[in-house]
Amino acid sequence: MTTAEVRVATGMAVLLVALAIAVEAVAVITMISRVPALTNPGAAYTMVITAGVVAAGICVLALWCLRRVSDGLGGWPTAFGSYALAIVALFGVLFLVFLIDVAD
Repeated sequence: MTTAEVRVATGMAVLLVALAIAVEAVAVITMISRVPALTNPGAAYTMVITAGVVAAGICVLALWCLRRVSDGLGGWPTAFGSYALAIVALFGVLFLVFLIDVAD
């Protein structure tokens, strides 16, 4: 494992964590802006929370794969696959938040 590969894996991990924080911040701000609606949360809010939990789990998997790559124990294809899946899951959460915002 070269130093450059470790730096790439670390950079990807930092970018993923920053993106996850930004997505969850947008979701929380959108849900807080609709406080009266939160007294009786509907199925849409439950879907956003569930999607956020699933996306967080996929992000943890991607971070684990990137750590294994930086330790020289894992392969790049698995790390890239889990990384791409995590980004798709995070954008899925953003899409659900957008749909709720437009629907209300």
